[in-house]
Amino acid sequence: MNSIKDLHLEFIKNIMVYSDKFKLLDFKTNDTRIFGLLFFEPSTRTCLSFESAIHKIGGKVLKLDYNSSSKNKGESDYDTIKTIEKYVDVLIIRHPEKGFINECLKFIKKPIINAGDGDGEHPTQALLDLYTINNFYDLFQDKPFKIGLAGDIRYSRTIHSLVYLLNKINKNIEFTFISIPQLLPQKGDEFYNYINNNCKNNICYSYSMNDVKNQLNQLDVLYMTRIQKERMDFTFQNNHQILILSEDLIKNTKDNLIIMHPLPRNDEIPETLDNNPKCKYFDQVENGVYVRMAILHLI
Repeated sequence: MNSIKDLHLEFIKNIMVYSDKFKLLDFKTNDTRIFGLLFFEPSTRTCLSFESAIHKIGGKVLKLDYNSSSKNKGESDYDTIKTIEKYVDVLIIRHPEKGFINECLKFIKKPIINAGDGDGEHPTQALLDLYTINNFYDLFQDKPFKIGLAGDIRYSRTIHSLVYLLNKINKNIEFTFISIPQLLPQKGDEFYNYINNNCKNNICYSYSMNDVKNQLNQLDVLYMTRIQKERMDFTFQNNHQILILSEDLIKNTKDNLIIMHPLPRNDEIPETLDNNPKCKYFDQVENGVYVRMAILHLI
């Protein structure tokens, strides 16, 4: 599983079905496979939820300890992955380089799950995001739906994969990108080309924070992201005007608005909002285990 673009609709629906089964304890499996967790980039939720999912389905984990590995002796990523392939049945890889997982498919014969590649994609995050949204809205009905994506649109692989996924299952979804110009999709980028070729008529941009309240009050879902300074090709200044949520900003939003965030967060959502019933980012964390259990079972 390298890209959302590769997934068939039936497979996506099956993930939703089996996620429900695992969540409701309505399905048990005794998977005897060994899963290799190879994270060349820091991770909390993705790594640990995969590990939890593997234990829950009965599998075994072989986890690369990057700091104590032969990487410190100059071993290439290629050799590391080719070696661990011999020990496991499935590889789960995160890497800071966009397109790296696609390159792995050329020399690895075992199944690979993309756990995030640079500012490219994060397919399993998109699937757990879809599952979370689908608990409140049935997106497979092709009904009109509005989602706002705020923060770092340009570098957020979670946003990229989520837009690919939502556009695949429902052509009536309207996307509102809320950010500063430097962090919106840039002309010539893969994501920019995709949205202009596939969902141009369903896109609107909000460059100014002055109209944010009006934008927020129309949304069914607000998807927040942190600013990914580590991936930027420009210097981000703290005085750049980005969306920071507050009780005042969301008090007049729709009663059934849900607020999501892939985490980790910085300042864009204060902890004081965590108990607001519209905030569902820790539901996403929990759902990540069930969705990844379904993915591992079905792959």
